[in-house]
Amino acid sequence: MILTIDLGNSSLYSIVYDLLGNKITSHRHDTLQEVNKDYYEFIFKNIQHDCQCQFSKIVLSCVVPKIKELVLEVLAELFECEIIVVDTTSVNLEIHLDNPLELGADFIASAYAALSKYEGPSIIIDMGTASKVSVVDHPNVFLGGIIHPGIRHQAIILNQTIPHLPKIQLELPKNVIGHNTIECIQSGIMHGALHSLIGLAHEIEKEIGKECNILFTGGYVNLYDTTKLNYMPDLLNDGLYLIAASTNR
Repeated sequence: MILTIDLGNSSLYSIVYDLLGNKITSHRHDTLQEVNKDYYEFIFKNIQHDCQCQFSKIVLSCVVPKIKELVLEVLAELFECEIIVVDTTSVNLEIHLDNPLELGADFIASAYAALSKYEGPSIIIDMGTASKVSVVDHPNVFLGGIIHPGIRHQAIILNQTIPHLPKIQLELPKNVIGHNTIECIQSGIMHGALHSLIGLAHEIEKEIGKECNILFTGGYVNLYDTTKLNYMPDLLNDGLYLIAASTNR
C-alpha cells in the first residue's frame, strides 16, 4: 500500500492506495500549526489501524515548513518504509519559473495528476486557504501560475477592515444580486471569487493561445454546485500516488 499525505495550512488529507491505484481509505484532520508530536503520532497510527495494512511507500506534500521536520520524524519512527518528500528535486518536471526551487509540493503533485489524466494543456484551480491557479502542458511542463486570496480570508479581511460590515457564513446565495447586507457580501465573495478564477483561466487560454482543460480541486469548491465544474477532489493525492508509483529507489 502507498500512503499519500497532503499537509496544507488548514488540513491534513491522506489517502491510502493499493499498488494498482485503487483508493482504500481516506482521512481528513485539522493541521496544528504548533509543534505537537503526540497529535501527529495519533493521526498516523489511526490511519494504519483503519486500513489494516503495511505501507510500502509514503509520499508527502507539505506546505507548512515549521512542522515538516516533525511530521517526517513521526513517520520515520512509526513506519519502516521509503518516505518520499515531494519537491523540485524529486520529480521530472520542466518548471518555467524564474526560480524553479520556489515551486511548492502541492503545485507539483497536482501537475503530475493533471498531466497523467488529460491530453493537452490544463489549468488547475485549487480553492483552498489560498486559491492557486497553475498551468501545465505536455510533456511534463509547468508553465506558471497565479496565487489569489482564498474566500475565507476575503471574508475575514472585509470584516476586519470595515468593522461595520458583519461577519458572514460562507454560503452561496441563489442570486447574484443581493437584497440585504449579508447576501450582498456573500455574493461579492462567493460569486466574485469563482467568476474571477474562471475569468483568469480564460485569460490564460488567450495568453498561451490554446484551449485548456479547466480543473477544480480544493476544499472550498464544495461550497459550489460541483456538477457544473470539472471537480477533482483528490487530484493532489492522485498526483502523489503517481509520483510514488514512478519512483524506484
